[in-house]
Amino acid sequence: MHKKIIWVASYPKSGNTWLRSILSSLFYSSDGKFNFELLQYIKHFDSPENYLFVKKINKNDYENLSKIKVISKYRIQSQEKLITKKNFIFFKTHSANVSLNNHQYTNNKNSFGLIYIVRDPRDIVISYSKYQNISIDRAIEKITNKAVIEYSGFKNNDKFPSLITNKLPYIMSSWDINFTSWERLDTPQLFIKYEDLINDPLLIMKKITTFFQNKIEIEIENLDSKIENIVNTTNFQFLKKQEQKYGFSESTTYSDFFRKGTSNQWKAILTKKQAERIEKAFKPLMKRLGYIT
Repeated sequence: MHKKIIWVASYPKSGNTWLRSILSSLFYSSDGKFNFELLQYIKHFDSPENYLFVKKINKNDYENLSKIKVISKYRIQSQEKLITKKNFIFFKTHSANVSLNNHQYTNNKNSFGLIYIVRDPRDIVISYSKYQNISIDRAIEKITNKAVIEYSGFKNNDKFPSLITNKLPYIMSSWDINFTSWERLDTPQLFIKYEDLINDPLLIMKKITTFFQNKIEIEIENLDSKIENIVNTTNFQFLKKQEQKYGFSESTTYSDFFRKGTSNQWKAILTKKQAERIEKAFKPLMKRLGYIT
């Protein structure tokens, strides 16, 4: 087997952590029972620990990794260092798969597979506004902005005291470009709709396991005995209760991470003008994905 990355990609607030919960239970537990500790096996690619090597190469760049033009120079090199350690490795990302100054986010050589979870952008803006404590109008501005840069924030960088910043930037881009940029990656791909994961988790579980077995040719140990436990311990309400009981490192002071976990919230919350603004911006892709007719 080639030593490469399996990307777990999505736009923010689209179910990426939910998907990671399923995948980490599938590959890194013996019985399929999820707990938050398992998420350490599928970390955010744009994490400080993946760029410590830059300090030896260029100290000035290391001290300026919070600048998108600087960190972009080292993404491929970071991946090349990471994929020498294991047969395959998962990484989460919210970045669009785009280049900056001819520096790619990733490439076919480093990538082994892609699972992308997509959600109705009209629901995303509600969750995103709560999570970041911004207005819905501001959230709409962000997700329709092709050039928007976001930061992978970490609550502290005590583990990396020599790192100047604990916020590393990535080009999030707009909701449609984020999706279509990953479609262009020449690697086995599975696209999942957040709404399908809510409505029929067992069917999505079967799609995921079939993808790994047939498209990537990775065997999963104790699969039959894991499936039921995974479905039971990664449903949204279970994850929400776990967060309330134990806390979760990816929550913010403004909002629980696992907030509602429902679809079509936008119908009761967005104004007609807000919904139309989103639909107009993303009409071709929303039609293709069945979010509008």
